[in-house]
Amino acid sequence: MAVSVGMAVAASAVAAAPGMQLAPLFGDHAVLQRGRIIPVWGEGAQPRARLACRLGNAVTRTRANGDGTFVFYLPPQEAGGPFELSVTNETRTGRVPAAEVFVCSRDVYVGEVWLCSGQSNMAFSMQQAEPGFGGETVERLRIFTVPWNCQAGRPADRVAGVWAVASPAAVQGKSAVATFFGRELERELGCAVGMLQAAVGGTLAQNWTSRTGLLAHPIGRRIVEEYEIGLSDPAVWKDPPPLDKEQLANYGPGRRYEKRSPWSELRFAQMRLSRDIPGVGLVSAIDLGEAANIHPPDKLGVGKRLANWAMADVYGDKDRVATGPRFLSASIADGKVTVRFTDTGTGLATRDGATAGGLMLAGADGEFHPAEGAIKGDTLVVSSSAVPEPRAIRYAWAKNPLGANLVNREGYPASPFRWEMEGINWRPLKP
Repeated sequence: MAVSVGMAVAASAVAAAPGMQLAPLFGDHAVLQRGRIIPVWGEGAQPRARLACRLGNAVTRTRANGDGTFVFYLPPQEAGGPFELSVTNETRTGRVPAAEVFVCSRDVYVGEVWLCSGQSNMAFSMQQAEPGFGGETVERLRIFTVPWNCQAGRPADRVAGVWAVASPAAVQGKSAVATFFGRELERELGCAVGMLQAAVGGTLAQNWTSRTGLLAHPIGRRIVEEYEIGLSDPAVWKDPPPLDKEQLANYGPGRRYEKRSPWSELRFAQMRLSRDIPGVGLVSAIDLGEAANIHPPDKLGVGKRLANWAMADVYGDKDRVATGPRFLSASIADGKVTVRFTDTGTGLATRDGATAGGLMLAGADGEFHPAEGAIKGDTLVVSSSAVPEPRAIRYAWAKNPLGANLVNREGYPASPFRWEMEGINWRPLKP
């Protein structure tokens, strides 16, 4: 953390027993998830000691393990705070005199907690963002940053770090996307929001994928097998929570179409996953990038779009449009391709009011030519004089696609897509 307003648990105002610690996730200024059982764990207790944990008016008890570790399970709580989170020793009397307080974390809230992971654009700091955070402290927004050198072959019991309240100074070294996302949620929900920032530039997708998810794919199974050669205790993984992704932003020289376009293929794969898997969201940033900057500074737009998806899909605001149009199906008739979408909101539109662009059609020879799209209700009818018998379509199929102006009336851009019929004579791509 660049400037931390948090304090280590051992330095809390209440005296702590030597060696007794809560995991850093439960330190001063923490946010705990509302509406669910709250696990609280730590180490350094007297073996087999009878312990009590208190959060506001909630109390639960347990015994320490033989090695001094312990875990409590507090009952689900409503949003609120600030509270004290304390662990006390009830071994001798069953009472909780002040002298028996082992450890106490202050200024703890119950609210919403989100994990913000990814690569360098998630790690991109607020001090680099344009626009910046502004001059107001958001008291109920707190951020916990996982160190870059943290790694584990299984879920770790503790990671270094402290919570920071979102003041203008404290957020400068924090993820700009995570901070803007959290600020929007705090405003919308009216409760505390905690952001767990765990982002490392250049990491691969499998680094953030659960063991169960990897084992579901042949390549993933090989990755797990190779990784577990050196592991004696395989990981225990949990069911995944709701997941929102930022689609790759536009970057590089502007082009109408690229025959070989890995970025477009990845965007298309991201879109299909979000469309077909419940609980997985996607926001497009294809209009928020910069041609010469792979780390575009506009993280406010991304954070707001992510928060908008969360409000619609996670928090149940069904009147809210969560994302831009996503390809659903296509059909061909009378030399034209009719494309249908999900997430059209109050209707399809173009960002500039012009004819829909960024479209390419190909016939049976597999050669693509520029095309035009006419909006007909919630469908897009695409044609090209150069392709009288179309068999394939591409939209926004380039790293930085020119002319891709399709949106819904709420202003969210359509995701790039491709579709083709069988029997096309694709020409080999040059290496």
